[in-house]
Amino acid sequence: MIKGNNTYDILKIQGTEASNYNLDTKEIIAWLKEQQKRASFVITGAGTDWLEARFIKPPTNMKAFAQIVLSFAPDVIDPEKGTVDKLAERMAKMNGFYLKWD
Repeated sequence: MIKGNNTYDILKIQGTEASNYNLDTKEIIAWLKEQQKRASFVITGAGTDWLEARFIKPPTNMKAFAQIVLSFAPDVIDPEKGTVDKLAERMAKMNGFYLKWD
């Protein structure tokens, strides 16, 4: 639990970044803010190379949103087993999404 002024403060405190993809905390926050136009969500957890969010209002097209998530954080699925459809199903079931960069 952290005390912050907005949902993104946890990312700043944790120093969430994707160094393998040349993404720093500010770039991740900017991407998330852009996604707020597609779906309303709050960040519920974060570490140095991952974050989890819960939807307040899910996207109208979960598969399209899953594709956007996958493009930004390709490590969210196992490339040998995962598909965009499975990711969309998982996101709908958990009512949120998870980003990670290995």
